[in-house]
Amino acid sequence: PILNFVVYIPTRQQSPLNVFDQSGKSRTNSFLVPRWGGIIIKNVETPPPPAINKTLEFPFDYEIQLKELFSVVVPQLKVLLGFKRLDSHRILMMMMMMIQELDVWLTEHTIENIGKSSATLNSLSQLLNHISNIVINDDVGDQVYVNLAVSSVENSLKLLKDGSLKEAYLASRQALQSSEKAFFDPSLLELLYFPEDQKFAIYIPLFLPVGIPVVCSAFQAFKYFKNKKFGLKQHND
Repeated sequence: PILNFVVYIPTRQQSPLNVFDQSGKSRTNSFLVPRWGGIIIKNVETPPPPAINKTLEFPFDYEIQLKELFSVVVPQLKVLLGFKRLDSHRILMMMMMMIQELDVWLTEHTIENIGKSSATLNSLSQLLNHISNIVINDDVGDQVYVNLAVSSVENSLKLLKDGSLKEAYLASRQALQSSEKAFFDPSLLELLYFPEDQKFAIYIPLFLPVGIPVVCSAFQAFKYFKNKKFGLKQHND
């Protein structure tokens, strides 16, 4: 259902308009209509009649402070939506539980990010040992990714030990992002898809048509000089 919230400003003849309970006391000037909404009666200062104040134009504008109205509308909305009223002690306990849950979440994800960052950096180190001709660019190495990832991991561990959970989580996230950027850098991926043991399979079809005539010519030249040397030796004998 649609909830309605009405602010009613009484006319001059109705002002002031108050709401009384069964005991005859006026505790509030607002009330609820179940499954419909809430009504707020706002009594404003009644201006003098036109016969007395001729400079005031009627009808005149009146500015209502929304902050004052929402202090009534929000509790009405909670009641209409079925929210239970909590005492201050229970609210404090819930806030403490939320803080503890947040601390646990930050700690778990910080440790997880540190573990992933360390594993990624270890994989990068193994990759460097496996591919002998790999070259690490300055952006990947000294200036940006690797050093930033390592320093962020160390900083996150220090902050986690000191109890600065939020800062430790942010540092661990930076470490994870930097280590993954380093590992998946395009310059490294090119070498992964072009390993050294496949260079022969790529270059042989290119150099074979040129290499065979060169080898044959070299063999013929060797054979020619050998026969010439052998004939010269027989002539001397």
